[in-house]
Amino acid sequence: MTRRLASSLCLCLALVGCPAPSDPDAGTDAGPADAPERPDTPRGDAGRDAGSDAGRETDCAGTDCGFVEIELGGSSSCARRENGDVVCWGEGREGQLGDDRMRHLGSCPVPGDLPVDCSSVPVLVALDTPALELESSAAFVCAVTGTERTHACWGLRGYDIDTDVPTRVYAPNPVELFDGVRLDDQGSRACWADADGAAFCIGGNSTGQLGNGDRMTSLVPVAVTRESDELPLTGVLEVEGGTFSGTVCARTETEVYCWGNNDAGQLGDGIADHPDYDCGDATSAVDCSLRAVPVTIDGSTVLDLEAGFDHVCALIDDGTVACWGGNGTGQLGTGDNAFRGVPTPVPGITDAVAISANARNTCVVHADGAVSCWGQSNVGQVGDGEEFHETTVCSLGGSLIDCQLSPTTVVGLDDATGVSIGFGHVCAVREAGTVACWGNNDRYQLGDGTRDVRYAPVMVLGL
Repeated sequence: MTRRLASSLCLCLALVGCPAPSDPDAGTDAGPADAPERPDTPRGDAGRDAGSDAGRETDCAGTDCGFVEIELGGSSSCARRENGDVVCWGEGREGQLGDDRMRHLGSCPVPGDLPVDCSSVPVLVALDTPALELESSAAFVCAVTGTERTHACWGLRGYDIDTDVPTRVYAPNPVELFDGVRLDDQGSRACWADADGAAFCIGGNSTGQLGNGDRMTSLVPVAVTRESDELPLTGVLEVEGGTFSGTVCARTETEVYCWGNNDAGQLGDGIADHPDYDCGDATSAVDCSLRAVPVTIDGSTVLDLEAGFDHVCALIDDGTVACWGGNGTGQLGTGDNAFRGVPTPVPGITDAVAISANARNTCVVHADGAVSCWGQSNVGQVGDGEEFHETTVCSLGGSLIDCQLSPTTVVGLDDATGVSIGFGHVCAVREAGTVACWGNNDRYQLGDGTRDVRYAPVMVLGL
């Protein structure tokens, strides 16, 4: 899912739910004594042997070396240069770094587990063709190339997407299933709009996230259908789904539609109990819609959709932003933490030109290059330099956590052109073609060579 001017579930939730280290030196240890930093171990000959210096590949000379796009996974970061090169850093155990190696300079301990592979410096993705665009999910990245929108992808493709076993690759491989489409891949489910504007999904379907009228997993693409007439959803310009949320949304020239899970109002149609649909189990009821329902928003004004774990936001053509769904950590930016079942304007946002949402956070780029963020802030996700905000009003998993209920300005940024949010970290591309990041850093995902939480932006080194 492209966030331009836009493992397991337990691990992913743990990454954003744990409190920030109280020890000022916490996060600088690369692993226990019995797990020293490991040399680079080539998995196969990708034509770009890096040796033991995982950073030297990123050297670039020329006028087209600046970065123009940033895409974040759960705990990894990838950026695209103007010349089409892609570099990645952070966690690499699922192949997210794309340089055809299973081991890098850096290891990251997981509580109660052995250290996992990470790269403390950026490495060059082993692409054969320059990338025109990046698309990513929690641990899966695709580079879009050529006029035919060919997809070269790396990382972990989840269960149920064209296969009943997960597929892990460490270097870009062609995925013909996704060629020619604008892809939203979220681990166990992928959706897209094809060249003709028809919406299709494949994979897991426990809450109706395939939008085809049932809850059966499908290993082949199925057409998304409208609830009103059960006909295929067409004219689609963009498809966007929340990570691990079981909700997917799409926009056409005139409408915005959502389908799947509605436990926090993510469908945006103001209906809390959709008739004939229940995606719960024997012990709980979960509202959902197995087909696409229209969101109560003027779709002709929407420029971009972004979604997190349980919330959705829309960038409007007048520079405002409207959000709906879950709001337990202030991710809707409305000044409270009450969920919204219909699109609700974010107060104070009047000149947004780009938006990103993921996990329980939302950020926008303003017309003057400033960046504002809101939502969960226990590991510095809002980037305003403050370690504590409104700790008494937000909870996650039964524990009180820090949060920011209204948009706050990211410090030190006045020239951003794009922003992207991971599961606990955020990065922005700047006008000069550099990249700055802030937030969680336990997997070196900020690229500053440390594993320290950063409450304000730091420059990515080695680019």
